[in-house]
Amino acid sequence: MNILFFMSKFYTFSQGGMEKYVFNLIHKLKGKHKIVLLLPDKYNIDIPQVKIYNFLNPPKKISGPLITFLSLMFQTIRILTKEKIEVISTWIPSASSSIVHLISRSLHRKVLTNIRGVYEKESRLYLLFADLNLIFSDKIIINSRDFVERYIAQSFLPGNYLRGKEWVYIPNAINFNYWNAPDEEKIYDLVFVGYIHNPPRIINKGFDTLVKAVHIVQCREATNLNVLVIGEYDWPLIQKLENFNANNFKFVGHIKNRRQIMQYLKQSKIFVLSSRTEGMPNALMEALTLGCSCIATKVGAVQELIENEKTGVLIPPNDPESLALAIIKLIRDENYRRKLGQDGREFMKKSFSWEQTMRTIEYFYKKV
Repeated sequence: MNILFFMSKFYTFSQGGMEKYVFNLIHKLKGKHKIVLLLPDKYNIDIPQVKIYNFLNPPKKISGPLITFLSLMFQTIRILTKEKIEVISTWIPSASSSIVHLISRSLHRKVLTNIRGVYEKESRLYLLFADLNLIFSDKIIINSRDFVERYIAQSFLPGNYLRGKEWVYIPNAINFNYWNAPDEEKIYDLVFVGYIHNPPRIINKGFDTLVKAVHIVQCREATNLNVLVIGEYDWPLIQKLENFNANNFKFVGHIKNRRQIMQYLKQSKIFVLSSRTEGMPNALMEALTLGCSCIATKVGAVQELIENEKTGVLIPPNDPESLALAIIKLIRDENYRRKLGQDGREFMKKSFSWEQTMRTIEYFYKKV
C-alpha cells in the first residue's frame, strides 16, 4: 500500500511525544508499504527508505498564505498522482491539512485524520480547522477512548454528526527493549517531564498544581522536596507562580539524549504527571515502562494506563491537596512505591507493546 503522511509541524525525534510515535510508526510500516512524507520546507529531515517532499511555508506576510496554499496544492496533487498514493494520513489539524484533505477527497483517495488530544479550552481557530479535517475524513484515529465526547463538548459541529463518524481507537505503544535501565541511587524525590515555556503550557501541564502541592508537603512534613523538572521552561514565568520556592526545584531544560532521561527517571522516587488535559501521554508510558512509581491526574487516556493504587496512583486534576497527600504516602512507604513500579511495568509490557499496536494498524490499513 502507498501511504502519504502529512504534518504541518514536525519537530525532532527527541522533542515531542507525537513525533516519537510517528517516527516509530513510519519505520515499522516502511518494510511492507511505500511511505511518503509531506512537510513544510523548514523541516529538513531524512528517513531511510522514505521519500520526503516539502511545500513552501514562508513567513506570514501578505503573500505568505497564498504562496503556502499554491505550493501545498501543487505538491499534494503531484504526490498523489506520481507516487500513486492510496491512503492519506494527516497529523495535527490545521489550515494546511484541511487543504490536503479537500484535494485528496476530490481525487477519490482515502483520508485518515490522527488526533492525539485536545486541550480543555482549545482555541476556536484550531477547532475550526479540526472540524474541517473531520468533515473530509473517512476515518478518525484517536488514542484515548474518551476523546470523542471531550471533542464534541467544544466542536462547532453537531454532536450526533460527530458520533456518526467512524472513530478508531489505536493506543500509543512503547519499545520495552529500549526503555529498560538498571536501578539508580535515588537523588530526587519527584520528577516532572513536560514543556512549560509559556502560560498555556504551564496551565495545561498543571505545573502550578505541582508547585502548590510541593508547598503543602513542605509545610506538613517539615521537609524540603527535591524536584527535577525536564523540558523547556520560562524562568520569569515560573518564578511568578504562587508558592514557588526555587530551593525545591532543579530545572535541566530540554534533553536530547534519551539515555540521560532514563537515568534521571531512575534516580527519582516518584514520577508526577499533574496535567489538566492529555491524550495518551508518552512521558507517563515511558516512566511506567521503566518501573517508576507514578502519580497522575485522571485526564484523557491516563486511566487506561494506570489502575488506581495497583499500577500507580490517580488523582483529580487541579487538586494540589490530593497530589500532596499522594506524594506524602509514597515518600513514606518505600515498599509500596516499589510494588507500584513493578506492577506498572508488567501492565505496560502486557498491554502496550509495539507488536500489538502494529497488528491493529496493519489490520486497520487493510480494511481501509
